[in-house]
This record gives sequence, C-alpha cells and structure tokens, in this order.
Amino acid sequence: MSFWDRVKNTATDLGDKIQKGSQELGEKAQIQIEKAQQSEAAKRLQQGSAQAWERTKGVATSVRDKASEALMGKTTLVTFLEPKLGMTLSRDDKGQPVVSRVDQAGAAETLGVAHGDVVVAIRAGSPGDGSGEPSIKIETYDQLMGLFPAMGRPVSITFLTPKEGGALSSTGGVVNFRMEDELEKASLIVSKLTADRSSNPDAAIPREILRKAKGLAFIRVAKLGFGVSVKVGTGLVVARLGEGAA
Repeated sequence: MSFWDRVKNTATDLGDKIQKGSQELGEKAQIQIEKAQQSEAAKRLQQGSAQAWERTKGVATSVRDKASEALMGKTTLVTFLEPKLGMTLSRDDKGQPVVSRVDQAGAAETLGVAHGDVVVAIRAGSPGDGSGEPSIKIETYDQLMGLFPAMGRPVSITFLTPKEGGALSSTGGVVNFRMEDELEKASLIVSKLTADRSSNPDAAIPREILRKAKGLAFIRVAKLGFGVSVKVGTGLVVARLGEGAA
C-alpha cells in the first residue's frame, strides 16, 4: 500500500471516529436536555399542584367559615383601650358570658358590640402587637370573670353574634346538642300541633290521629350550600310502649 493510501485510510478512520463521537455527544446532549425539560415540567407540575392545593384549602376554609357563620352566627374581634368597657356581662342559661346591657355612647357601643353578643375568646393586648399573648377560648362566665382582672388594657375580646333562630337558640334552633333543648322544641311543636283548630286550622292535627300514632319523630335539618353542600340536624323520637309499659 502506498504512502498516500495509508494517509487516506487514516484520514477516513479519523473522520469516522469524529463523526461517531459527535453523534454520541449529540445523543448525550439530547438526553440531558430531555431530562432538564422533564425536571422543569415536574417542577412546574409540583408548583401547580401546590397552588391548586392552597386554593382548595382556601375554598374549604371559606365554606367552613360561611357554614359556621350561617349556623352559629358571626364572630367579631374588638379591642378595648379604655378602662371602662361600657357594657354589662351576665351569665345566660347555658353558663356563657353574654352582653346584657350596652351603655349609650360607651366604648362597647362605639365598637359595635350589641346586646345578646356572647364572649367566646379573650386576649391581653391588641392584634399584631407582637406580644405573643395567646387568645384564650371562653366557655363559661366564671372562667371569663377569673381572667378579667389580669388582662389590663388594651384587651381584645371576640364576640359571637348568634344567628336568630340558629344553633344557639334554645327553642327554635335547628341544631342543638342538648337533650333539654330537644325536649323543649318537641314540647313547643306538640303544643302547636294540638292547638285549637279554630285558632290554627292549617297546622293543628286531630287528637284522634295522635291517639292512634305509634310514636312521634321530631327532626329538623338545615342544608347549606356554598359550592359544597353541608347538611346538619338533630332530632328526637318518642315511641308509644303500650299499656303499663315503663
């Protein structure tokens, strides 16, 4: 083989190696690009999922708050700066601290506190003051009276304005969790159903029908919808056990 043939063969081999190397480099580069794209897509998907989850939590929280407000009433945080609150608190029939009087032009009236509002939480200081003071949930009048002397001013109080006819109503509420409330509601319903037909012809039930009844069921249900339906209720069933049954 001549010298030029050997040079030619060497050049050809070198060219093939260069081409092969370039191809391998190109394939590796493509793989890295695809991995980077997949990683970026996964990152965007993860971020999108996190954002979607936060939006879902926000909607769920909003639904919960609206449902709670619709059933229980509206809560309001009020900060008192003056020594005199301008209101009188009393113990209601459930032992809760309730506003029984609001002084005209006093601090409470100026801040929007109304007669019948229930104290549900208290905190020393004002919101955002950086003191780190916790908000204390109030369940009884006696508990509140035991905390008041140490609170000083400012003091932040959370009031619940009960929804009329809502869960805090002991006679006409939809949702009650005490047997006493259920019995009182049932008694009122029976009184209305057995009223004189001349005064209540549409609602009254003939006593003969009640005498033949096997029992009575008193069930009240509330259904709320804010994108997500919420249905709650309570009830009481009374059955006739027969003659001489205890």
